[in-house]
Amino acid sequence: PNNSTTSTTGPSTTRSKRSSIATKILGLVALSVLFSVASGIFAVIQLRVLSQDVSDLADDQVAITEALTGTQDALWKVRMTVPLVAAYEGEGKDEQLAALNKAATEFEASIDNFESVWQERFGISIPVLETLRTDWKAYHDVVWEEVIGAAMKDDREAFAAARAAGAADRGGALVETVSELNKVVAERLASQVTEAKATANSATVMTIVLVIAGAILASVFGWFIAG
Repeated sequence: PNNSTTSTTGPSTTRSKRSSIATKILGLVALSVLFSVASGIFAVIQLRVLSQDVSDLADDQVAITEALTGTQDALWKVRMTVPLVAAYEGEGKDEQLAALNKAATEFEASIDNFESVWQERFGISIPVLETLRTDWKAYHDVVWEEVIGAAMKDDREAFAAARAAGAADRGGALVETVSELNKVVAERLASQVTEAKATANSATVMTIVLVIAGAILASVFGWFIAG
């Protein structure tokens, strides 16, 4: 009797199994490549966003700081020029008064410029500027009406009395408001830095999640192939 057995696996069946395994392996490779590419693209996009955020932050800081410095310098020039009107005589007094009027105009323009830059950069109002304008008007009125009036008459006693009275208080209020403006600017720029850090952290977390998700799906697919 013939005890040999006939194989039930023919060449076509073997090729079919090999083809199926090859297809699954290629699928696993394709899935891994897909998630790698997706992770890379996401990372590049986030890097570009972060780069733009950093660039915008730097531009904002430069523009706002320059505008604020302009306002501070203009106010300092006004306050330093006031006593010069009293110190000079004759034509020199008129020249100093003209310089004071010019400095006052520059200070008012610096406030408008700061507001314009602030609105352009942040698109929001800044209430402290209205307080600054109010304090400036109060200071301007007392200085030009009383202090400078006495200086132009060479009345040094009246000049000193006027400066020590209302002018000193209103000048102090003006300086205090400018300090408050400094504080508002510092807080706004600090909040931008915080937002930029939050964006960076979020991008890092999302990238990690995407990579982990890709690894899990690849593992599941690999398990499916092994089964």
